[in-house]
Amino acid sequence: YDNLQMASSSSVVRTGDSAVVLEEADLTLLSLASAISTLDAQTIATRNSQATLNTAIEKLAEFLRVINDHEEPLDISTAIRKLDDSQRRVHQLSTRLVSLNERLGSLQRQIARETHQHKILIKQKLPEKPAQ
Repeated sequence: YDNLQMASSSSVVRTGDSAVVLEEADLTLLSLASAISTLDAQTIATRNSQATLNTAIEKLAEFLRVINDHEEPLDISTAIRKLDDSQRRVHQLSTRLVSLNERLGSLQRQIARETHQHKILIKQKLPEKPAQ
């Protein structure tokens, strides 16, 4: 990439002696691909942390249920209800994240397919080098 130069007002990329014309769609797809990859990694990290949080909430809710069952003077049923509600919300969010991750994967595959097709078209359009 050292000898790669991009013209400031056009989408012509020069590599050594040859020049390749990139369409705006190619550039848009390339820029979207990296953003989607980053978003995909963040989604996976969020899903993992949600799973960890869900496990911790389950353990805490179970512990509070045990305390509530054995020691009547403490009224922690409200805390248990809140924890159950939080657990339900975490589960719903996790479901949404799974759906989003699947859609992102599909979009990444579609972008990769289109980018590959554009590269093939660009290679087919390159003129032959003149014989010397």
